[in-house]
Amino acid sequence: MPKGTASTLPGKEGKYLFNVSSVSNKISMTSIISLSKLVYSPVEYHNLKEFFNRIVATHQSQIVFKKAVVLSAL
Repeated sequence: MPKGTASTLPGKEGKYLFNVSSVSNKISMTSIISLSKLVYSPVEYHNLKEFFNRIVATHQSQIVFKKAVVLSAL
């Protein structure tokens, strides 16, 4: 399963939280993107682009399901 991650923009102008948990037969995935500004300057663009590239990379991670092997008693 993918590991949880957190990322922030310089100056704390944005943050990203990602978490995956498994309880019993259920998987829960949480992804939260929070931006503190509506408009970013051209100087801030590079950091903003890298921030979203990290988010996309995280969302592309895979969860692999494996079939459980059940042994029957004879």
